[in-house]
Amino acid sequence: MRLPYVLVLGSMLVACGARSSLEDEPSHEDPPIEPACELDDRVFGDGAWMRPLGLAGTGDGAFDVAVAPDGSIVVAAPFDGGASIDCFTLSAPDVVVLKFDPNGRLHWARQLGRSASDTMTLFAGVDVDGGVHVVGTSGHDPSIFHTILSATGELEWSLDYPADDMGIGVIDAAFDPDGTTWAVVNFQNRLEIAGQVYDGGIDDVSSELLVEWDPQGEVRSLEFFGPGEKLRQLERGANGIQVRRISRGWSSPPTVEVRRNGSVLWSQEGTQADSLMRIVGDQLVEGTRPALEDEPWVRSRAVDTGELLWESPIVVQWEGDEDQGHWPPYAASIAPVAGGWVVAASLLDSVNLGTGWVSSAGSFDGLLARLGPQGEPIAVRTIGGPGVNGIRDIAPLPDGRIVVALMSDEPIDLGFGPAGTPCAENCNQHILAVMSPPAPDAR
Repeated sequence: MRLPYVLVLGSMLVACGARSSLEDEPSHEDPPIEPACELDDRVFGDGAWMRPLGLAGTGDGAFDVAVAPDGSIVVAAPFDGGASIDCFTLSAPDVVVLKFDPNGRLHWARQLGRSASDTMTLFAGVDVDGGVHVVGTSGHDPSIFHTILSATGELEWSLDYPADDMGIGVIDAAFDPDGTTWAVVNFQNRLEIAGQVYDGGIDDVSSELLVEWDPQGEVRSLEFFGPGEKLRQLERGANGIQVRRISRGWSSPPTVEVRRNGSVLWSQEGTQADSLMRIVGDQLVEGTRPALEDEPWVRSRAVDTGELLWESPIVVQWEGDEDQGHWPPYAASIAPVAGGWVVAASLLDSVNLGTGWVSSAGSFDGLLARLGPQGEPIAVRTIGGPGVNGIRDIAPLPDGRIVVALMSDEPIDLGFGPAGTPCAENCNQHILAVMSPPAPDAR
């Protein structure tokens, strides 16, 4: 019987001259450090900063950010060899977890000892004590993994769960402040977890397994979704709230189901094109991709009852080349901010979000749209320039700013100097930014 095995991780690297713990509250001015680290590639301007993190591994869709209770920023991503951040240098491709203060100074970096080229998905969360929980997919030796690091980057737990399936993947994850972690695993063939063996299907048929780990990393529960019933998205809220998006057959729309402590509160029909699901306080915020005759939108419903609170079409007008398969921008991530929301999307061509027209610079750009409390448009900002630029994730900071995870094949300039380097063909670089939410005329 093949059981999970303990994974021996790579080395722990503490930024030269930076603290290896977060005993001091981060401030907006870096305190003196001894010995001083001479390497600092942050770019500052008007309450914002950016810093390049290095070339992405070939599994470049895996780039996740999370914010700790003290405002520090956790990044999990695969990197190609040669990444250099402050005094930390990565000599060979690997998956790395990094922790920064709100001003972008590196506290620590932890290599996970994995191939950056076959890490296909990666999700990170932070518990109430600052501990970091990471789940992801390895493709070359097919498996999923679950790793726990302390607030200071020390390894506390890590397990691999191998599968007889090259197509295995963690397609979504959720994290509770107490450290409980959930992962939705899509697989075919055979998967063994905690002594339980599951048969995912044959040919093009696959199944999902919802895995729950306790704060110490032990498997607490397993829930199987067999062929014909797909668990597509998962979100976790306070007070035992869990939201599931379940698909039951290609011809039927999925169902959005809200539970509290395992009991169903309500369920409603969704759309085949749902792309975003986020619990913010007592609201469930959803977004959709444009598909068929549908238009992209963002809407909010009450978590407890499912009552529609507000709905925004996002796109008022769009000019693009549908014959080339272009689509209007749609909400890929959302963050609550003072007085409303910030929505992240990708922009190709030209769009009017209700605040005037904006256009991409010839290829994909990142797009940040600020909405009021009822989804009304307030401001928009594009991020990009030459090359392909994309926003992988956004998250709110306690001080009202937002952290933005960017990927680009060219340097990005937010108006106070470029970050990054020109990239060779078919490659990308990770860039981390913190900025204020878009303001009117910020374009």
